[in-house]
Amino acid sequence: MSIPTRRRKREGKVNVKLFIGLVPAIFATVLLVNLILSMQRGNEQEYVREVQDVWQQASLLTREYDSWLTKWKNGTLSDAEIRDITIKNISDIDQLIARLNATKPPERLKNAHEFAISSLMYEKESSENMLQYIITKDKQYLEKSDESFQRSFEYESKALAEFNRYGIGNIGETINVGG
Repeated sequence: MSIPTRRRKREGKVNVKLFIGLVPAIFATVLLVNLILSMQRGNEQEYVREVQDVWQQASLLTREYDSWLTKWKNGTLSDAEIRDITIKNISDIDQLIARLNATKPPERLKNAHEFAISSLMYEKESSENMLQYIITKDKQYLEKSDESFQRSFEYESKALAEFNRYGIGNIGETINVGG
């Protein structure tokens, strides 16, 4: 029993029509997947640029504040001047923490993100203890400031290690976003 010839031709036409109808759908699906992957790469690059900017600003704040502290220790700045500078430093670090908190990290960089925030929080704590030392001259605050600054450095190192682990490179240098 064979299928009538006319029926075969119709089936062939239906298959061609079906194929012609599927090509745009397949093409659209491929484009959509590529768009989503591109957006994810773009979001990651945007995130990394933001973190890089925050990190560079934090590094600049640290160097500048250290310079001011040296001037204060050498007697070039008064207690009132270094107190005001320290209060501004704490405020500036708060703004950097807020920027990181407002930035959503890609899933694979969440640990690095949390370490970066912790680093800044400990640096802020260090400055807050330094402020208390400046005001009271109680050496326990100076010791706490040093301890907090050391913790800040430890968390910074953890953050950098996590970024490096994913091939992003050192924050503060040109960053390559990799898979």
